[in-house]
Amino acid sequence: MSPLRTLASAVAGLLLSVNGCSNQSSPEAALPELDREADFARFFPVLRNYAPDDDFAQIIVNRPISDHLAIFACRLILRPNGATGIDYVLKRNLTLYGISEAELMEACYANFFDRKIEVQVLEQDDSRLFQLTCADGLVAAIIGDSSTHKKFSDMVGSHDLTVLIVNPDLICVTARGSAFESHFPEIVREQEGGSEVIDLSASIVYWNAQENLTEMRP
Repeated sequence: MSPLRTLASAVAGLLLSVNGCSNQSSPEAALPELDREADFARFFPVLRNYAPDDDFAQIIVNRPISDHLAIFACRLILRPNGATGIDYVLKRNLTLYGISEAELMEACYANFFDRKIEVQVLEQDDSRLFQLTCADGLVAAIIGDSSTHKKFSDMVGSHDLTVLIVNPDLICVTARGSAFESHFPEIVREQEGGSEVIDLSASIVYWNAQENLTEMRP
């Protein structure tokens, strides 16, 4: 089976399972009041499209990681129907919590890494592809953590990485120039339109250091 067919088949299967578990509900639903103690357990990072002059980026706590991507801080709210709601953290509310933007992001990632991340491996010739998902979704935010590049490099066996962002709930990681990489643009084109709930376009990221992340959108 070709690398493209193998990858496309695996991605299709993962998309079905991921879409079933990452059920973010409407932001119009009622949200709980701000609660410093309770919200520290709710804070979570979300990878989204980014533009410095965008009104959303001006009012929501965020940390840019490339020209067009940023990590946004939110509260994950469990709805009565079992769905997960996303309530982004306003910069003006930091004084109510008594924390800085950096401390908020630290809390977001502490909660993120408390969740179980599922990793599946595909192999083709000498190449390996790692697919990351999470039962709670939003796994794509992992690329915004300062320790992730080293972790991925150890997994892949190379510091020169290519990351395929399929949607907020699914990413794939491989070594630059692997047998899988040449098929990533087609996967990105198949995902045109982005996520229905979170503003995140499918894209390819070339990553050779934690601070050097270059995004491509075919």
